[in-house]
Amino acid sequence: MDIDDKIIGDISGYLLAEPAKVKRGTQVHEAMQVLLDNPYSRKIYIIDDNQKLLGSISYLHIIRVSTARYKIRKAGFWPFIRYLKDMFLDDVSDLMKNANPVRDDKTLKDALEIMLENDETDLPVVDKDGRLLGELRGMEIMRLSLEAVKQGDERSLEHFKKIRNEKGIESPKRDPVTLKLKTE
Repeated sequence: MDIDDKIIGDISGYLLAEPAKVKRGTQVHEAMQVLLDNPYSRKIYIIDDNQKLLGSISYLHIIRVSTARYKIRKAGFWPFIRYLKDMFLDDVSDLMKNANPVRDDKTLKDALEIMLENDETDLPVVDKDGRLLGELRGMEIMRLSLEAVKQGDERSLEHFKKIRNEKGIESPKRDPVTLKLKTE
């Protein structure tokens, strides 16, 4: 597999098919529960009634916003509880950011470029109409890359063995424990 040519739609088995998603108008506390119920997601995607992607909120963004707001509030237990109640009742649209989606007809290389440009580890995958299809996780790209390297290594090894055989060169015998050359 060449990462430059691999189309995202062709590797749908590597996508997170059901990322955490909620509709616009959902309260933050409800969205947080959806995120907690989906342990593979690190983002909540906000969609409209037609599954069209509108934006996203990362769990890290929720933490940052809550920390920033808390520092503005008075210290103490009850002000903190009021603050949490206020924040959790906010609409997800108030916190969402651009989701930086990648279309399913783009390559893995395109996805990696978007990830690097936007400092993202996961990307929503959308169709040509902007409907959310799943999430491409950086870990899955790493897995695909590792598989490609291993396949390339095996092909290289087979090629190397073929050349050695054609030239009549025998592989040195090694002790399997010490890896020292065996003398016969």
